[in-house]
Amino acid sequence: MNPPRFLPALLLLGTLAAAPAAVTSALGIAGNTNVFIIGNADAPYGGQAQGSVVVQGNFSGTNYDVRLVKGTSTPGSPIPENADLYIGGNDTVDGGQGNEAAVRANSGDIYIGGAYTNENLVAKNGNIYNKSFDLAPTVENLVKLSSELAKMDSVAISLDPKEVSVKVDLDQNTVNGKGLKVYTVDGSMLGSINNLSFSGGTGGETIVVNVLGHTVDWGLSTNSADDGRILWNFVDQASGEKGDDSAQTLNINTMFKGTILAPAADVNQNANINGTLIANNWNIGKNATMMDGKFTGEINLVSAPEPAGLLTMGGFLGLALFSRRRSAGGL
Repeated sequence: MNPPRFLPALLLLGTLAAAPAAVTSALGIAGNTNVFIIGNADAPYGGQAQGSVVVQGNFSGTNYDVRLVKGTSTPGSPIPENADLYIGGNDTVDGGQGNEAAVRANSGDIYIGGAYTNENLVAKNGNIYNKSFDLAPTVENLVKLSSELAKMDSVAISLDPKEVSVKVDLDQNTVNGKGLKVYTVDGSMLGSINNLSFSGGTGGETIVVNVLGHTVDWGLSTNSADDGRILWNFVDQASGEKGDDSAQTLNINTMFKGTILAPAADVNQNANINGTLIANNWNIGKNATMMDGKFTGEINLVSAPEPAGLLTMGGFLGLALFSRRRSAGGL
């Protein structure tokens, strides 16, 4: 008796059931964090993040509290699930700040690849481990995702400096179907309006806004049915000045709602952010809190990197279908 043609896929499903939870977001591992920084972070005035924080480079500052909310806000694989904080480089205290802890984790463990001291790093209810992780696949995926989203067909959001408030009707955007609404906006114009609102639709759409510009000053409020389904993709553009090869700069001066995908940008956070922050470098100003709002939208453009040996249910179904087709025809 020949075994069922889809037996290999069933065996894989059994392995999947015993494995850790898969990455399900288009943002990969970064989608399970509150902050994911490719470069360095600096918190000279302290501050706090409700969720977990990943910084691939150095994290300097004084009295920055990480993961005030325990539970779902975990970085995910390959970083252990109970990690509040991962620092790939060193943990340092800015000059003149004394011996106060640079970063304090409140409910789990800390992993750090570089140098640290007990004065610089404090795990209130966990342990500190000197260990590094390879996050290059996640970074590569994020850069690719940002680039591909910027190339998609989109509807331009026209910003008239004479208008105080701009309304975007989701029903008028049909270029990518009903479920995904992609827009493009000139980031240099965002400082000229007070409010940008999204209306219409069913409330279940994923909204992607490609924000163009070398320097973007965020000073407006936004309204939508579900901020968790909005991804703001900051697309780096040349400044036009000869010899300027600096990174894109995003200045958050007013409460920001939604997920920030800005792998090429240096973000200066001077106001609260309710969502996930993904950036190159991160500079935290006074009274600037990271509120843990996860991205819940659906983007199938780029497959998120999965832990080794692990497939999502979509991967399983694809494998099963491939097995059937192969028999029929002789990440």
